[in-house]
Amino acid sequence: MIPASSICRFYHNDGEIRGVVPSEPFGWYFNEIDDVVSVESDASLDNLGVLTLVCWINRSVAENTDYMIYKGTNVQLYVPGAVNDKFYCILKHDGQHGTSITDATMYNGNFRHFVATHDVGGDRKVRLYVDGAEGAYTTQDPSIGDRRDDSGSALEIGNAGGDNPAQGVFGELRVYNKVFSATDAKNDFELTRGRYGV
Repeated sequence: MIPASSICRFYHNDGEIRGVVPSEPFGWYFNEIDDVVSVESDASLDNLGVLTLVCWINRSVAENTDYMIYKGTNVQLYVPGAVNDKFYCILKHDGQHGTSITDATMYNGNFRHFVATHDVGGDRKVRLYVDGAEGAYTTQDPSIGDRRDDSGSALEIGNAGGDNPAQGVFGELRVYNKVFSATDAKNDFELTRGRYGV
């Protein structure tokens, strides 16, 4: 079982756990009611133009619309609807949001490894990797214009200010101020999959 601080430690950015309980053998269970891990705003997390999110998630059910990761009006990773249960990431910008949806379902009864990347200095497309491989996109719209300002907003895991809370087990979440390549995503999956029985 991981210590209480592990899921919400971002270098020097410590988070607050509210309601979330440990889940054997590795992870934290979110109850889809009011559970959340909240990491307060910090310069190392705010307005990241170059970004990679890495997470292991085992969703409990397939039909729910859940916010997995949310930060103010910018970084949002969630399941878009009750019908398709797809891996969805949106990074909000003033001209056009960077939005990508893959055809990979987030629910399959096991832990799944998800990576989302974005680079405002590159082609500005959100790239999504599932279990070490880039997804086949049903939508991939590049961001246009300035990022929405998310400074002053907490990074929330499993909730979005009470909107569409998540249900399932989070194994871990990491945030990087760099862009993972396809090789990086594959290597991360291979290096960490053993602890989740995948």
